[in-house]
Amino acid sequence: ETERVIESAREKCLAKGLDMVVANDVSRLDAGFEVDTNVVCLVDSQGVEELPLMPKADVAERIVQWIERFRSVRGR
Repeated sequence: ETERVIESAREKCLAKGLDMVVANDVSRLDAGFEVDTNVVCLVDSQGVEELPLMPKADVAERIVQWIERFRSVRGR
């Protein structure tokens, strides 16, 4: 299932000309909607970073760090 989430995120990046996508795996009962944890994949042109099950606040922090790294590399 995770492979399909990643594949879909990559396709979306290409089709829409996006720099990055956060792919949220909502197929698990312990992640996503109506719970305080999540499993996501961070997808960009450099590859994929799969985050394990973690609290949503931690996921948000990792996303912000990812964006900051991306912006520093791109010089924005």
